[in-house]
Amino acid sequence: MFQIVDLNIIISEISLVYSSKVKEIVKQTENSDNTSFNRQQLKELEHLKKQLNLLFSIRDNCYQVFKDLELLRDSYSLLK
Repeated sequence: MFQIVDLNIIISEISLVYSSKVKEIVKQTENSDNTSFNRQQLKELEHLKKQLNLLFSIRDNCYQVFKDLELLRDSYSLLK
């Protein structure tokens, strides 16, 4: 079964890729007289950012579901 820990690992891996690509673009820009960005690189960053945002949302929703389940379980425990 997929767990939040696995989601956090995936988020960390994609974050590292995102960070690496940002550093690469910054380095290219610093080493060049041309300050314009490569559109393809920017599209890749945008795609990675969307993936990260989606994964953050999924993870946060999972946390909330777990909290809600715990509350529900505790509520039923009190009824017994």
